[in-house]
Amino acid sequence: MDKKLKTNELIQAYSEYLIYQKGLSQNTVDSYISDLNKLSNYLQDSELSQQNIENYFLQFEQQRCLCCSNRKITLFCSNDLELSVV
Repeated sequence: MDKKLKTNELIQAYSEYLIYQKGLSQNTVDSYISDLNKLSNYLQDSELSQQNIENYFLQFEQQRCLCCSNRKITLFCSNDLELSVV
């Protein structure tokens, strides 16, 4: 299966989990999914690793996007999102 297609399917499944199992609002889920899509695009040609994720956050901090960085940190550090290297 294509890596991008699999990633999109996992993000969609996570979206449904957040809505139906966790009961989060659609706006919150949309924001989380937007963040995951941005991370996915950032990592498109890279390996999923701790260092690459840290570089992703550094990029946002350098662009003075601290308001959205806090939400991203919350999302990616949550116990609900388990990152696995495939």
